[in-house]
Amino acid sequence: MNFNQKGTRTEQVLKSIEAMIIQGEFSADAVIIDGFNFSQSAPGDLDQFKNFAQKVGVEIWFSASLKKTQALFNKKGLPEELLDFLKDIDVLITLKYKNQYIHLNIAKNRDVSILEEMPLRLDPATFLMA
Repeated sequence: MNFNQKGTRTEQVLKSIEAMIIQGEFSADAVIIDGFNFSQSAPGDLDQFKNFAQKVGVEIWFSASLKKTQALFNKKGLPEELLDFLKDIDVLITLKYKNQYIHLNIAKNRDVSILEEMPLRLDPATFLMA
């Protein structure tokens, strides 16, 4: 499904997903929200997604691209843009370009803020494992 975040409210998105899962009998374990713009959202939106996930029995994952016009990360390695949302985020993985590869970092795991680089590296041209 494709939604424009500027013109669509969270409630509308969730009703469409719920209809697909329940009425459309589309078996899902997870819903991935790709390209979510956290700067156009409010922390209450994540509460709605969280309540929906519990109601329907799915996990919700978000991907977000950070804007280069602001400081991207704080001293703890957490994205500045997501700081207001951290209480609602269970697991946060960041991507960082380093030494000709993309490295995945665990920035938060449940209630623990950490900065641990995972051994997995991705090729920046293909996003395949390197």
